[in-house]
Amino acid sequence: MREKKSYPLIVGSIALIVVLAAIAVGWRLLNGDRSLLRNVAMQHERITPNADGDTDATRIQYDLSRNATVSVYLENEAGDRFYFRQEKDRGAGEYEVLFSGVVDGYTLPGESIKGAVLDRLLQDGTYTWTIEATDENGRTETQQGQITIADADAALPELRDFSLDRDTFTPNRDGIDDRIQVQFYQTKEANVRVFLLTHDGLELPIAELERDIPAGMPGRHIYDYEGGVDNGETPPP
Repeated sequence: MREKKSYPLIVGSIALIVVLAAIAVGWRLLNGDRSLLRNVAMQHERITPNADGDTDATRIQYDLSRNATVSVYLENEAGDRFYFRQEKDRGAGEYEVLFSGVVDGYTLPGESIKGAVLDRLLQDGTYTWTIEATDENGRTETQQGQITIADADAALPELRDFSLDRDTFTPNRDGIDDRIQVQFYQTKEANVRVFLLTHDGLELPIAELERDIPAGMPGRHIYDYEGGVDNGETPPP
């Protein structure tokens, strides 16, 4: 007798669950997916940023359903955090970016670096990556995964003994302090740009003097600047 009574109860419970599930699906179809951060994907679980053309970088993909502030960062096993993107405003849409292991500048314990480290390649190791999005209402969503970096040349291309041969120069072709020279010692092969930055944010490139050491190679480099007057230009203010 009890078994006969319990059978309708079980059937009724199953029917209720099915109805609730149908309502949830209908609500989602009617109102859309309310999630902020969607379709997050990291192309590779391991990269070797050594410029050999084989998995030097990985593609990061994600979608935003509405405007948000986005951060992308990695943490090592010690919990140290390294930012690839930090609090960047992004509109709703699909996003894709290549990550080659380069993050915002950092220094290692015990390192003594002259100058500012703007960007740097991560050290070899396994990291937890996080994509974090916060919408205009303060709602935050994150997605995480792991990536391993191997065979990375993380040594910094330092510029040592940086100097100017004078503090003031007057590029007026009177033969007195018409030029200025920039010198430094470069520790490893790298692409180097030397330029004068004007008040308006314009970069005026400064040419390197031809010497025995090729441009971009380790060694001492000298750059010479005369305000452009040798080419008939007006010196910057």
